Amino acid sequence: MTLVKVGPGLPYFEVDTWQYTAEWLPQVGDTIAITRISGPEAGEPEQAWGFVTRVNPTADTPISVTESAPASPDDYILAA
Repeated sequence: MTLVKVGPGLPYFEVDTWQYTAEWLPQVGDTIAITRISGPEAGEPEQAWGFVTRVNPTADTPISVTESAPASPDDYILAA
């Protein structure tokens, strides 16, 4: 999985640092929960939300996501 973090400067890419676990591949436009698989640095989250921007099952990193803002407890993400 590739996670793109967008900030005030150039985007930052994290490859193979996060994973998505489910019985199916997400679709472009989905918001998914991801989990860090490498040890987090001090103050970095172990879980995050990502907006799916690319899915290619044959690629080395089949899923690309852009980091999403943290969801509030009042937000619900539904899967069809």
